[in-house]
Order: sequence, then structure tokens, then C-alpha cells
Amino acid sequence: PTDIRGGIILGLLVFFVNWEKAEGFESYYMSTTYLSLKLFCSGTIILLLNPQPRPVTPTFTQNALLWGLIWGCVQGSRWFNDLGSFSATVSTNNAGVVFASDRGDTILNSYVLVCIHNFFHSLVTNLPFVAAFVRLILGFVVVLLFRLVVKSGTIMLLSKMFNINVKPKLLAEDYVAMKKKNDDLKEKAKRKGRVLRKHVVRLFTRDIDIVGNAIVKVATYTITAMGIAFIVPVVLEIAGLGQH
Repeated sequence: PTDIRGGIILGLLVFFVNWEKAEGFESYYMSTTYLSLKLFCSGTIILLLNPQPRPVTPTFTQNALLWGLIWGCVQGSRWFNDLGSFSATVSTNNAGVVFASDRGDTILNSYVLVCIHNFFHSLVTNLPFVAAFVRLILGFVVVLLFRLVVKSGTIMLLSKMFNINVKPKLLAEDYVAMKKKNDDLKEKAKRKGRVLRKHVVRLFTRDIDIVGNAIVKVATYTITAMGIAFIVPVVLEIAGLGQH
């Protein structure tokens, strides 16, 4: 099958390119300026060049999802690297938690946070295996909450402010008319002895829902990946579950 052959070729290509260029790419995005802008522009160009066959296939939305993951991982890794070494300790007067990093100290004044930090810190010290399990579960919860909030917020924002319906409902009469049009095109092509090829369109056409789907996918999985690469380690450290 074509998918298997194409997957093997692409997989080998990515493997060898990564083998040769991974260190150079990492050093570039760890030091370059305006990283967010560069990621946004490159991702937009890639998605604009992605064709949209008819009938619609999941290829485009999957590419938007993958680009969101790449963007989030790269940006999150850069923020994590810029943060440097960090640790969280309870302040001397037990009024809050002090988060110290190479970029400075931040005091989070909350007695509840102090209690949480002390509890989980003692858990890490006395029951490390239990602490590892709690760390895993808490990390999953934070990431899933990010995904839920960002996806719901993005869909609502597009719907309310820009009137973009990400998941439009197809009425019965619209479906009948679309099916009849497709059947007529097939019959016309058959009479002329030609093979009917799927019409290909691109973004910013009448299918504005395609743009909406791309925005939702990219935003959701960018924030999710940022959470995994940057936000979750910081949250776990402040909660007393860090590995520093």
C-alpha cells in the first residue's frame, strides 16, 4: 500500500536528517531571537501549502495538530532552557513558597500552597515510589485541563467574535444537493471517457471552517505541548513534587 511505502521512506528520511542535523537545529532554536514569530510564520506557510482534497480527508487537520505539537515542544523547551536551574522552597516565615531560578526569585504568598508543598515534599522524601505515581497523575491532570480549556476557549472565541463555525451542521437538503452534484459530475465525466479527479482547493476559500479547524488544532496542541515541556515541571516543583 502507498501509505506503508510512503511512511517507510519518510521515516528513513526523517531519521537520517535528524541524525545529521539535530544538534544544529537544537542549538539554533535555543539561541535565535523572535523564535515565536519564526515558528508562527513557518507553520502558517506550511499549512497554506497543504492542499484540501474533496471530499475532505483528515490529512490537513492532522498536519495542523502535528505542527501545534512541534511549535509547543520547541517553544516550551526554549523557555525551560532560558529558565535555567530552578527550585522551590518554603519561605523562612512559612508565608509562601519561594521559586528561585537563574532569572530571579518569585515569592508565592499562600499558606495553602505552603501546606501542599510540605506534604508532597515529605512524600518525595519518605515514599519516593508513591510520589512518582502522584507526579505522573498530577502531570496528566494539568495537561488535560490545558487542552480542555484552550480548545473550548478557542472554539467559543472563533464562534462569537469571528462567526467561524468549526463544526458546521450539514442540513439534510444540503447533503442531498451535494450528493446529486457529485453524481452529476461523475456521470458527465463518464460520458466523456475521463476519470473524475477530486477537486483541490486551499485555505481561505469558502470553506472557512477549514481555517477554524486549523486554528483550534494548532492552538490546542501548542499549549498542550508547552504544558508538557515547560509548565508542568514548574508546577510540580512549586507543589513539592519536583526532581530538583
